[in-house]
Parts: sequence; C-alpha cells; structure tokens
Amino acid sequence: MSSEQSRAAADTTGRIDTTTDSPRGTSESSGTAEAIADLQMRLTYQEDEIQHLNRVLEGQRVTLHQQAMQIEQLRRLVVSLSEGLREQVFDGPPPHY
Repeated sequence: MSSEQSRAAADTTGRIDTTTDSPRGTSESSGTAEAIADLQMRLTYQEDEIQHLNRVLEGQRVTLHQQAMQIEQLRRLVVSLSEGLREQVFDGPPPHY
C-alpha cells in the first residue's frame, strides 16, 4: 500500500490502517508506550479510588451498625416508659376522689 493509499484509508475511516507494509517508526512505538503508561496511571488511580471507597464503605457499615444498636436501645426505652405510664394511668382513680 502506498503512502497516499494509507493517508486515504486514514482519512475515510478516521483510523490509521495498521496493515500497511511500512516499517514501524519510533513515533508509533512512542505513542504506544505513552498509551500504555497512561493506562497504567489510570489503573493505579482507579485502584486507589477503590481502596478509598472500601474504607469509606467500611466506616459507613460501622456507623450504621452503631445507629441500629442505638435505635434498638431507644425502642426498648420507649417500650419500658410506655408500660410505666400505662400502669400509672390504670392504677385506680385519681388521688382527689
């Protein structure tokens, strides 16, 4: 494939035809190395973000568990207080009778 045909293939498809018989130049391998370095950097960033999100999620799990325990304690307190009030209300006639 001639260089004009390669340019035409790149122009019509928007991509470079990699099936040409032209030898690979340093600019092509440099671009590949840059792309790999960029992907490695993105992967490292994503791994760090995942670790951070896991720590946040664990903290929220602990907080949620503590809040569930507090709600249960409050529920028990409300039940005991309402039972105490019920006993006072049904304990007989008021003292002024």
